[in-house]
Amino acid sequence: MNTIIYNGKTYDAETIESYYDDMISHDIIAETTQEFFEEYIKLDPKFTDLFEYDFYPID
Repeated sequence: MNTIIYNGKTYDAETIESYYDDMISHDIIAETTQEFFEEYIKLDPKFTDLFEYDFYPID
């Protein structure tokens, strides 16, 4: 399973990636899923609001 760590918790990367905006993610170049996520939230800081209601940790 591919994961993303945010605020010390582990999340399923596929779930988070399904919420990415194509217009924002199109310009990001990263080697790992985690790096991509970190760059994405720099460009769309409000994306982290989804962690309150839409994303649940897997750990």
